[in-house]
Amino acid sequence: QGQCNSGPTVGILPEKTWYCLIEPQDVRVIVEQHLKKGNLVKEKLNYRIHSSNF
Repeated sequence: QGQCNSGPTVGILPEKTWYCLIEPQDVRVIVEQHLKKGNLVKEKLNYRIHSSNF
C-alpha cells in the first residue's frame, strides 16, 4: 500500500520529515515544536518512513 491511508500528511523539507493523520490542531504543534524549536512531534511521525525514531 502507498501513503493514502496516512493522509492528510505534512512534509518538512529539506530534512524529509513526514507527519501523518494530521488534524487541524496538529498544525500549530508541528509549527511550534518542529519548525521553531527543532523537535520532532513523535506521536504524528509517519512510522512507515521513520521507524527508527520509535
